[in-house]
Amino acid sequence: LWGSVVVSVLFWGLANELTTVQEAKKYYPLFGLGANVALIVSGQYVRYVSMLRSAWAVSRPAVDPWAASLRYLMAAVCASGVAIVGLMQYIQRCVVTDPACMAEAAAKKAKTKTKMTIRESAAYLASSPYIRNLAALVVCYGMSINLVEVTWKAKLKQQFPNPNDYSSFMGQFSSCTGTFTLFMMLLGQRIFKYCGWGVAALVTPVNLLI
Repeated sequence: LWGSVVVSVLFWGLANELTTVQEAKKYYPLFGLGANVALIVSGQYVRYVSMLRSAWAVSRPAVDPWAASLRYLMAAVCASGVAIVGLMQYIQRCVVTDPACMAEAAAKKAKTKTKMTIRESAAYLASSPYIRNLAALVVCYGMSINLVEVTWKAKLKQQFPNPNDYSSFMGQFSSCTGTFTLFMMLLGQRIFKYCGWGVAALVTPVNLLI
């Protein structure tokens, strides 16, 4: 949940603060491409650690391969967290305050935070049909993906009862997912352009039904 929810919300919240609507058309696709490149790299790293775990089980019988591999994985997570904190500090100190990077009005807006209670936030969201529809899309997506993943991962654990094999497969699967998503992002631009938003939105539910 931390990676898929909290970090994503914080990142896109920061992007919305620093990026204008005109800039978003140019930079948001690049953000998405970068996220999927990271998915490919992380998947290969997990696969590499799984290969090390298999090798250690043979060459180092006195070492617990699973515990050693978890140290490698957690070290990568901690290093990524430190990099995120450092980059955030740099943005707040050097980018937000630099007139060459941000207009004065945008900088003031980025520093100003509107505080709303939970009730006020819910009322604000309910008053906007656009946001209500987006919320419905997100809820439906979450329900669909969870129903599919629960069934799929249950079958996957039957196929790979060994945790190391399961970890290796998930690493490779993450890399394939990132690669396919990159391709679909490029193809999606064409679908939006020639077929419209409705056809693009139907691609996912049609595939789920199939």
